[in-house]
Amino acid sequence: MPIKFRCTHCNQFLGISRAQSRGIVDCPSCGRSIRVPNLDGTVEPLPKPAIDLKDHALADALEQLASLEQGVAEAPPTAAVAKVAPPVVVVAEPIVAAPIEPLIAAETDIPVAGDPSPRQPWIEVEEELSRLASPAPAERTVAGTRSLARRDFIVAALTTSVIAPLTWWLASRSRETTPKLADENLPPVNAAAAAPAPAAESAPALTGRITYVTADGESRPDAGARVLLFPENRQGSTLLSVEGFRANAAAADLQLARDSMKLYGGAFVTADEQGRYGADLSSSGTYEILIISNYQNRPAGQLPPDLLKALGRYFDRPQLLIGQTAYEFSHFRFTGREPAVRDQVFQRT
Repeated sequence: MPIKFRCTHCNQFLGISRAQSRGIVDCPSCGRSIRVPNLDGTVEPLPKPAIDLKDHALADALEQLASLEQGVAEAPPTAAVAKVAPPVVVVAEPIVAAPIEPLIAAETDIPVAGDPSPRQPWIEVEEELSRLASPAPAERTVAGTRSLARRDFIVAALTTSVIAPLTWWLASRSRETTPKLADENLPPVNAAAAAPAPAAESAPALTGRITYVTADGESRPDAGARVLLFPENRQGSTLLSVEGFRANAAAADLQLARDSMKLYGGAFVTADEQGRYGADLSSSGTYEILIISNYQNRPAGQLPPDLLKALGRYFDRPQLLIGQTAYEFSHFRFTGREPAVRDQVFQRT
């Protein structure tokens, strides 16, 4: 426990280690030296400062300090102020105006009629400089013509680069939309034979029906059951969010989940009111198929590690994808030629 006491100078409450008992410290508040109390609470007086009277520097400092406290007498003036003599006013002599003789122009200074250069020489220099600074009319015309020609060339080039492709596109569209005139020499064409045959609808790669068994032993369609097919060989490393793959997902999340699985080469569909489904695949190969019931539950417990590892290659939280509903996980081989059929019945456990 520290020793607590107050400074004897500024009354600041202090606390210090017991090891500093009887020691001398400086107060952090006022900066003056104080004695730390003993452990029993007594306080010893501070030791008197030891002054070396033979220290000449200390003696000189004390004398200067004493002289500052007593004041320094002002030195008397050493010299008397000299008297200034009164100023002497000097009167200037009056200025007498001298008559100005009339100027008589010389004959050489008077311009003569018909003289080709009656102006002063500096005027001619200024006019010459102005003439040199401004371009000649012919030069200005040539420069303006060149600038106009350059601008016209640029405008023509831009116009050609924009209008030429547009004209070609309009011409091609015109050829496509303009009906061709029938040649009178050709036999009539049978419209039924010329009509293209309708393309055959492609069958889904995997179809089936999903049902579940109620507590009364009745078999009902498992409407809303989810069917996920994803390639066994994983492409890419980005994990998909399970929000759109869960039951009762929002329409936007559901569409995003379907597009994402299709982008990876798989499929994601849900069963209709009759429990039927159909999934399309882009290419042949081995797929992993996961069917998740919408009504049948499964016993509580963790999912198998193999299933979590397989789903973890595609989804960020595979344990939330299935939840506590019944499921079926298996492999499926699609040859690319004949569609396969796989039905699923979720028994009551």
